[in-house]
Amino acid sequence: MCGRYSLSVDFVIVKNAFDDLHFDEGLETYYVKRYNIAPTQPVLAITHEHRYQLKPLRWGLIPSWNRDPKATGFINARSETLLEKPSFKNSARYRRCLIVADGYFEWQKKEKQKIPYWIHSETSKCMTFAGLWETTVVSGGGEIDTCAIITTPATESLREIHERMPAILTREEGKIWMDPSVTAAAEVRQNLLPLLRPSGGLVLRQVSTAVNSVRNDSKEILEPSEDQLNLF
Repeated sequence: MCGRYSLSVDFVIVKNAFDDLHFDEGLETYYVKRYNIAPTQPVLAITHEHRYQLKPLRWGLIPSWNRDPKATGFINARSETLLEKPSFKNSARYRRCLIVADGYFEWQKKEKQKIPYWIHSETSKCMTFAGLWETTVVSGGGEIDTCAIITTPATESLREIHERMPAILTREEGKIWMDPSVTAAAEVRQNLLPLLRPSGGLVLRQVSTAVNSVRNDSKEILEPSEDQLNLF
């Protein structure tokens, strides 16, 4: 699974990474560096509603039929069952998104300890997770835009940390994933689902257990607790 991640780069890096997508630059005002993003918090995503745009979403996808505004929602969606699960199949066809990040956290169980690691790209300062999003009309009126990160089986090297990882897409893969003309279930299955596969080229860094608390959200969280970096 992916239950915590970061987006700690300057906004100009985000902008340059997606300069060929037509998002509303006015939404830059929503951008704040985050070092420890947790479920139910606002996240930054690229969606397509008449055009590509940078949009704040709440992490934890609430299906359209759930009208509870306090629902936690689904933080992850398994790539293998997107078109079978009632909670995800419509979003997989009509509301796909890219969730912007610069790394994610995972915990390795060793004896009675859980050791946190920050996992990020070897070469890119900014990357995107494949995601789904939904707009839900909640009881009492109003709407909530929520999202889930899609996960795949982890690479063999990362499997010793956790068996799942986010589906990380390259820029070109992201364009294909976001193609609004692909809505038929058969097309999604044939053309898009193969994009959702384990990704290599990631750096694994052991970090402080300060990341365990969602109250901690500072750059010190990303500092290595050991000097050695392991390359996968």
